[in-house]
Amino acid sequence: MYADNLLLFGKADPHNSTIIRNMLDTFSAASRLDVNFEKSAIILPPNCQHADNFCTILNIPHSSCITYLGIPLSPYNPKIADFSKLMEVVNHKLAGWKAKALSFAGRLQFLRFTIWNSIVYWIRGSIIPKIIIKQIEKICAKFLYFGDTSACKLHLISWKNTCKPKAFGGLGIPSIYYV
Repeated sequence: MYADNLLLFGKADPHNSTIIRNMLDTFSAASRLDVNFEKSAIILPPNCQHADNFCTILNIPHSSCITYLGIPLSPYNPKIADFSKLMEVVNHKLAGWKAKALSFAGRLQFLRFTIWNSIVYWIRGSIIPKIIIKQIEKICAKFLYFGDTSACKLHLISWKNTCKPKAFGGLGIPSIYYV
């Protein structure tokens, strides 16, 4: 439970759906908070035999993926499209800053603390696909070396070497691969 968001876990059978419905009603009466069934969703396992009954009793639609606190949650492998919000966040933060006004050291600190914290928040909730990681690294490299995420220039230092610790010749930016 976080603020006005609530996650419930339980066995997907008709008897349990009645118990969950009673729990929601009791919670609603005690807290004076009503369940918004339009924003609610149920994630059921693929082999669930009573999926339709379960959804009907709870009056909540079935979904393969839900978003909780901005992070997609799913029992299945996440799809690339599920991470479009992360890409939007990273692009917005990098494009929103007047990168040309920041020095190289300022851009480095911005990447280390602002962008890195956004990515770590997502890593706590799901496994980020490699293709998304590569896209983020590409954008971050353009931002760091050129101050512009849309630059089409080549930089002479690979992102792998940039992420090495300072003692090994890198800039000490943490790598997303090793979180």
